[in-house]
Amino acid sequence: MPLGRYFGREVWGPQSSLGALTFFGWTLGVAGTCVFTGEYIAAFANLVVPNYLAKSYHVFLISTANAVLAIVINVLAVKLLHGLNKTMIVLFNAAAFYIFVVLLVKAQPKVSAYDALVKVVNETGWSSDGFVFLCGFLPGLLTVCLPDASAHLAEEIPQPQRNVPIVILLERNYWIRHGYRSCFCTVAPENLMKPLAGVPILQIAKDTWDNHGWVITVAIIMLLVPLNGAIAITTGGSRLLWAFAKCGGILGGRRLGNTNVKLQVPANAVCATAILALLLSLLLFGPTTVLNGIFGSSGICMAVSYFLPILFMLLTDRKTFDERRHFNFGKWGRLINIAALVWLVVTVVSLSLPLYSPVTMGNMNWAGVVFLGLVVLLMGNWVTVKDSYTIPKPLCLAVSRG
Repeated sequence: MPLGRYFGREVWGPQSSLGALTFFGWTLGVAGTCVFTGEYIAAFANLVVPNYLAKSYHVFLISTANAVLAIVINVLAVKLLHGLNKTMIVLFNAAAFYIFVVLLVKAQPKVSAYDALVKVVNETGWSSDGFVFLCGFLPGLLTVCLPDASAHLAEEIPQPQRNVPIVILLERNYWIRHGYRSCFCTVAPENLMKPLAGVPILQIAKDTWDNHGWVITVAIIMLLVPLNGAIAITTGGSRLLWAFAKCGGILGGRRLGNTNVKLQVPANAVCATAILALLLSLLLFGPTTVLNGIFGSSGICMAVSYFLPILFMLLTDRKTFDERRHFNFGKWGRLINIAALVWLVVTVVSLSLPLYSPVTMGNMNWAGVVFLGLVVLLMGNWVTVKDSYTIPKPLCLAVSRG
């Protein structure tokens, strides 16, 4: 069940709104991942067939197919989900190691520390490099997105009070180190202005080792990531919707809180999550910066849902914490919480910035607009359900140190 994280939102922050923001954050993540899959497959087709020119409806049809696949796996083939996840964990880690080693060996000469970490290439029209750095915040942020995914399965993990923080820290440490080192393997950054098939990672692979087989291999590996990602994010988002609906947090949503007796899965919540994601992905027929807007609004929803619980936790002097908890930073905890709040403010501001100057309807960053629209919906929903909504009951607040 996903109540682990959802209950934390209620104990440390205002009721209902945070759970809904979290759900919308995940649903926008599903939409963005489906659209990204469509754009990536179109780019892969262009790589194999250079004369192919993708249309917006091609991308949407592929996005729809990905969403349908997510429904099928999460509902009809849910028994395969555990094995699929284990297989993908092994495959992605092995593939990441393979790509990482080839980049380190073949990338010659290595990029200097200044070029990798300090130099800013500004082609946006804005005069401030610092502003442009913040505008480019999203790609780096996506590499450490959804850091709380393991908390959604807290009730299904042995000793979650110990193992969930370990999973979060190890995962972040692993990918941050790989991402940091890969920055030094971008041997021709100027080529990223017009990357191969419109995909930067393929351009980096080609510049590192100009071998068609190697580039195709990287493309196939990277194609599996969003395909599996849409399935996994649908799993997490639908479980959150399911838990939220069970507590009466959605107008007329009790049906979404039902579990299919035969399949033993929240089929209604899975379908609703995927369908809502598809409706949001219709934005790709609009501005050219739609993918940034979808992922950006998802990031804003998640950041706000992280910010408020930490803020309220600090305002209550962190008294909601169990003194016997496994994961305890002691006196450093408060400073880390304050640093997290500052980071989240920077994140929200950065994800709302327009990417190009002059700003037009075609290149405007719509993330903030989408977020404000969702807030209006949430306020309307809250007025309707505030009397029927109930806080989820914990299995146990104080878990022994077994």
